[in-house]
Amino acid sequence: MIELPTEKKWSGDGWGQEPRLLFQVKRSPKHAIYRVTNFKTGTTTGYEVFKIHITPKGTQIFDQVTEDNEEKYPTAERFGKTAWFTATIEQAEIIFDRLEKGLAVHDEKDVKNDSVKPKGKKPSFLFPVGDFSTQQLAEANHVTYPAAYMGLKFYLLDGEVKRSKTERIGNGKRATQFYIKTT
Repeated sequence: MIELPTEKKWSGDGWGQEPRLLFQVKRSPKHAIYRVTNFKTGTTTGYEVFKIHITPKGTQIFDQVTEDNEEKYPTAERFGKTAWFTATIEQAEIIFDRLEKGLAVHDEKDVKNDSVKPKGKKPSFLFPVGDFSTQQLAEANHVTYPAAYMGLKFYLLDGEVKRSKTERIGNGKRATQFYIKTT
């Protein structure tokens, strides 16, 4: 078994994201917490909590075949499904403990009502004009999707942003939630 590294450098997404250093804080056989730091400053920017996915031995990836079972760090598409970004270690520990117990990361009522108050300082965002998705907010502010989502929760709770519509885009199975600035 090839295990996840205890330290990892993420080089950025090619869309303006700064490189990050990730340090394993806690893990179990099924889940892990990594501290995310800015590569240039060393400042902690948050924590990633995720289910560890294993690529089985013999899996073909492009022109190579895996020689052993291999633990994989989540891709961007996994965030919000089996991986989550949080601002604090306390939030990361709560998610980790819920995953270990086989519980949902958030209570369904909390997700629907956006009533889980995020911790930390409200970020200063530039909002796109008109309806926007979390991804569009992230791109406009040069932040990761998880950081945009967590910051958006502040604005939703303060009533400065509201949900405007839900729409399927392309062939995606999941609908995209759109928001609009109210003030």
